Amino acid sequence: MKYIFSLLLASLLCYCQKPQTIVTPLAKKGILDLENWNFSKYGTLSLEGEWKFFWKELVTSQEASEKSSTHILVPHAWNSISKNGKQIYNLGYASYYLRMKAPQEGFPHRIGMRLANVHTSYKLFINHKLILENGKIGKKKSETTPLFLPKVVYLEIDNPSADIEILLQVANFSHRNSGMKQAIVFGRESDIQERRERGVAVEIFLFGSLFIMGMYHIGLFLLRKNDKSPLYFGLFCILIGYRSLTQGEKYITHLFPQMEYSLNLKLEYITFYLGIPTFLMYLYELYRSEFHKWIVYAITGSGYILTLLAIFLPAYLLTLTLMSAQILAAITILYIIYSLIQVTFKKRETSKTFLAFFLIFAASIVNDILVNQQIIQSIPLASFGLFFFIFGQAFLLSIRFSSAFHSVEILSDHLSRTNEAYSRFVPQEFLSYLEKNSILDVELGDQIQKEMTVLFCDIRSFTSLSESLSPRENFDFLNSYLKRMAPIVSRNNGFIDKFIGDAIMALFPNNPEDAIQAAIEMQKSLLSYNSQRQNYGYRPISIGIGIHTGQLMLGIVGAEKRMESTVISDAVNLASRIEGLNKKYNSKIICSQETFDKLSKPEKYQYKHLKEVTVQGKQQNVRVVEIIVPTEQLQT
Repeated sequence: MKYIFSLLLASLLCYCQKPQTIVTPLAKKGILDLENWNFSKYGTLSLEGEWKFFWKELVTSQEASEKSSTHILVPHAWNSISKNGKQIYNLGYASYYLRMKAPQEGFPHRIGMRLANVHTSYKLFINHKLILENGKIGKKKSETTPLFLPKVVYLEIDNPSADIEILLQVANFSHRNSGMKQAIVFGRESDIQERRERGVAVEIFLFGSLFIMGMYHIGLFLLRKNDKSPLYFGLFCILIGYRSLTQGEKYITHLFPQMEYSLNLKLEYITFYLGIPTFLMYLYELYRSEFHKWIVYAITGSGYILTLLAIFLPAYLLTLTLMSAQILAAITILYIIYSLIQVTFKKRETSKTFLAFFLIFAASIVNDILVNQQIIQSIPLASFGLFFFIFGQAFLLSIRFSSAFHSVEILSDHLSRTNEAYSRFVPQEFLSYLEKNSILDVELGDQIQKEMTVLFCDIRSFTSLSESLSPRENFDFLNSYLKRMAPIVSRNNGFIDKFIGDAIMALFPNNPEDAIQAAIEMQKSLLSYNSQRQNYGYRPISIGIGIHTGQLMLGIVGAEKRMESTVISDAVNLASRIEGLNKKYNSKIICSQETFDKLSKPEKYQYKHLKEVTVQGKQQNVRVVEIIVPTEQLQT
């Protein structure tokens, strides 16, 4: 993790820092000496330093070159200086003047100039000629039309060895900042054009990336609405994505040139003000136990109040709220870092990685605040910081998905084994007839009616046999016996509904032949089982089997806390009574006449019709048939 953090930090620093090969010339008292500057070798130059400054004067280039004046440090707002012992007010108008002395090689024949943060309307004159106008300047607010739009101008130099005079007339009645907060960039046409295209490309890339990630996370929320963290993160990405278009080249103003200055300004501020509570709510949804609810509510409430102010306040008053928002952002960052450190101490999954990526993002926000307050000179980095943070989120998301998939695999395996265990108590065939996929779907009262064949198998004289065995021997005996008989039922398309002591109750939903065939195989298996018992000194056992076909009610009975599958039908009782007739006739298998009549090929069996018998619980006599298993078949 520390290697990823170092790589991202190094990339950020490489982008922000420009290697200095020579001392960059600075203007002094309105003159910028470029004698040692080579535009072909060193590239563009920011026209920083002391410019001539004329407060509340819209002078001409000739007047500016001849008149004495105060000097102002560029880039700085003009309300940072004083005149006659009084600080200059930020609302008003003024003129800036700079003379650039030609370098030894002369100026390029084709030059470019980029003007960015000039608040909030201006006229640019080069060598006494009006070259560029942004908005409309005037000496009163009513005469001024603000327009906050970075512009680039290209022009041809007739005499490269002659000095260049720059005059900038500025008016501001709409913003707390005034004048040139960012120096004019001067250089060859190709360098200025490349710089602008690179800036536009970066803004579009950031916007596209953030917008796509925002929509992706909102989509995740729509698929799983009980987790709100993707919703807040998605909204935050979209907010900062839009804000990236309002920084640097301010490409949003090129997309919508007719957008009013005040609306553009409000949208820029709203993305920042609303972004604070949105991002905090995202983290709160992730780590509720580490974030104090009332602190979160206080910060988010403050953010929403600032957002409302941004909507309703006029442009100038709106800009005065920025300091409050920046203080709120700083408090929020400190609180988030404190809470994330708590998360890290608790060793929550990926907490260290999350904290590292957030620190990068927090550093970028602090950078933007310091730049806005003119404490440092840099470029806006919040969008880049968020991009790295999103990269970290994608990395963490892959870890969480991997962990989630691993958990799903474990749970799936556990569920599979659980269902397999439940099927030992409630047959899967029973559930399928109730049209249930799992034991989890079963509810009290579920039932279905279907014609099936019921097979009852019971050990003769089991009571006397069990009395001669210890409890452990009883269970060992029953399990060894049932272990032989149960697979025979399954092999013949039946399933065991329940074990009743030593008795087996099996259901055959397809054909009565399946039940007859299973009964014959059970008798065959018993012969082999008795042979083994005799080898160990145990006496052999015999079993009787009764079979009947009829309508059955399969369902779930019991109470909410204790349920059980069962079969309710007269056919079940009759099959049990028929099994008991084996004692009377000294037979092995007896089926009802109803079952025998449903056999498709009764001639394949040896059978004998028995006389009608009276069965307990039945008013009418029951006709039954003995299925005879020849001795030679038992021995095969």
